[in-house]
Amino acid sequence: FMRLCMKQRYLLHILLFSTMLTSCHSSNITDKKETAYHCRNINYYDYTKPVPYTEEAIDASYYANTFFAGDSRMGSLYLYTPLKDYGAEVWYCESMSLYRIYDMLNPDMFEQFQDNTLYSLLTTTQKKNIYIWLGINEIRQNDWNGWKNTYGEVIDDIRNHDPECSVYLMSSYKPEYITDLTDEELNQQLALANEAMASLASEKHVYYYNTEDGMIDEVNKIKDEYVWDGLHLNADGANALLDSIAHHVVKEETYVKKICE
Repeated sequence: FMRLCMKQRYLLHILLFSTMLTSCHSSNITDKKETAYHCRNINYYDYTKPVPYTEEAIDASYYANTFFAGDSRMGSLYLYTPLKDYGAEVWYCESMSLYRIYDMLNPDMFEQFQDNTLYSLLTTTQKKNIYIWLGINEIRQNDWNGWKNTYGEVIDDIRNHDPECSVYLMSSYKPEYITDLTDEELNQQLALANEAMASLASEKHVYYYNTEDGMIDEVNKIKDEYVWDGLHLNADGANALLDSIAHHVVKEETYVKKICE
């Protein structure tokens, strides 16, 4: 009988010790589960606002991965700035409008661009930063909603080709005059064009770059010393704009944060 009691007591001790080990192991598993986090990247950039000014200019190496395209205003950047020396691709065409990007060619461009439409270039470029400057040749039109919708389709096609590229829509600064428009009509049309671009940038999560920053005078017109005909930038104006661009580049690391929950 005594042996039986001792044996039972021994078995009870073993059972109790096993239960304690199981409880301890279970507690460790729970602790590990409680300390596991789910992480994701959150973009805090406000697409409803123009690209903000930054004190530090972007390094010139940025342009090696950049494509600039647009109407004759973009031609000033092509002709008067060192963009090509930096490795940027620059395409422009006189009288270019949004509605002509599908068929208009510029035989004066360098060889690889001569036989390509702007639409083709925008949807095949390997560059990661794309600047588009359109709107001045459409300034007399009345259907800015339709213009915005067409522009939106182009942006969708660019993003379908490269979802990771950064697209900058360049606003139109006020020129000295536009033939057949009064000053009041010009102000109204420019406001509609730029509002359409800003709204589109917000909807498509692309960047709206306000070209007026540092480029206009006290009456909100492009500075006389920056243009040779009231509209197109001269050498001083083109390089002033390039300097402005260098201070208006969105750096992903500034706005994208990793959040772990």
